[in-house]
Amino acid sequence: MSPPPLPLLQIGKRMPAKYGIEGDLRVALYDTANDFVDGALAGGKKRFAGGERPNLADLAAFGVIRAVRQTGAFRDLMANSRIAPWFAAMEEAVGGSARVATTGAKSG
Repeated sequence: MSPPPLPLLQIGKRMPAKYGIEGDLRVALYDTANDFVDGALAGGKKRFAGGERPNLADLAAFGVIRAVRQTGAFRDLMANSRIAPWFAAMEEAVGGSARVATTGAKSG
């Protein structure tokens, strides 16, 4: 696996300051996930932010997390925060990805 291009590294170094994130970025991610559980899910008492059914807040958060599912950050998030039960419930409620495989497809 090759390293990311230099512009991406430079952007990555500026993003935490732009959004006021201090310290370890993964710890900030875990804290944010736990804040979602504590706030939107009432400390885990609610299945979804929308109650018994997902609402737009659930779908937005789920979409962001699902997009990084194949990464180490995702595995770390599931292991080091309290969001895993909600994520599993969302997968059940939303179903599988509708992504279309592009392997072998020709563009243009």
